Amino acid sequence: MFIYQEALILIKYFSYPVNVDTALSFGERVYPAVTICNINAYKLSLAKNNPALGKLIDAYKKETPDADFGFDTTTFEKQLRATRWMNLMFSELEEYDNKDKTNKIAYTYDDLVITCTYNTEACNETEWIASNDPYYGRCFTYNSDGGKKSSRAGPLYGLSLVLRVDQAEYLPWAQSAGITFLVHEPTDHPFVYTSGYYAAAGSASSVGIRYISKKKLSAPYSDCTDHGSKQKIYYETNRYQTEACVRSCLQDKFTSTCGCFDPTYEYVNGSAEFGSCYKGTKDETSKNSKGKIAE
Repeated sequence: MFIYQEALILIKYFSYPVNVDTALSFGERVYPAVTICNINAYKLSLAKNNPALGKLIDAYKKETPDADFGFDTTTFEKQLRATRWMNLMFSELEEYDNKDKTNKIAYTYDDLVITCTYNTEACNETEWIASNDPYYGRCFTYNSDGGKKSSRAGPLYGLSLVLRVDQAEYLPWAQSAGITFLVHEPTDHPFVYTSGYYAAAGSASSVGIRYISKKKLSAPYSDCTDHGSKQKIYYETNRYQTEACVRSCLQDKFTSTCGCFDPTYEYVNGSAEFGSCYKGTKDETSKNSKGKIAE
């Protein structure tokens, strides 16, 4: 009997059981970062001047099929294909936009923001960090350094914005008009395309958040780890993010299988080892190969 009881104790011990503690606390907290983007990536009036994007716009407007970009007469499929082509041009469009200091084809802060207040006080462009995005051109992040603190609830004590959409500047394949935004940890990379929320043009949107912090024990109590997987992460983030890991893994798959990198995913060694998939592989740049990539 003693041996049986001792065995049960050992079995329970080596199963590493855990207790769950829940605590409710009140007080000052770091305000989250907020990233905003116009869902239209580039301004039509200036995008026409870019050789690659201008050619795409002209081909899209034609009522006949286009072999270069694989357009047919199906409107929805044509919209998706044009959007994908624009995404694949990201590296070239980013370089083009960085060279022109005055006529930016991507949206600037002044193009997007009309008024900005935080905690009843006005905020300005110096408090926002601009970042280029393959899906939305240029986005802007507030409180990216985590310097803002919050201790009171309600819209008066949070971030309040009036934003400009300007539908006259929308690219012809845009399917809707508005703003996309993401509330996230200041140290996280903002994956607005996959995790963001949509605010339609001509409407008021309000977002309330609740802070929940979870901490799990690592091995042997679970398979959790402080360092994430062994996958090399190409995104700048101070902690493990599943989306960053998945996208980095897919990028490695692109380079090993196709011999080029997908410009919609980060890849730090892109220019040194592989070319952009928009241009095809280093040994394959025919229109047929580019058409397959766009699909």
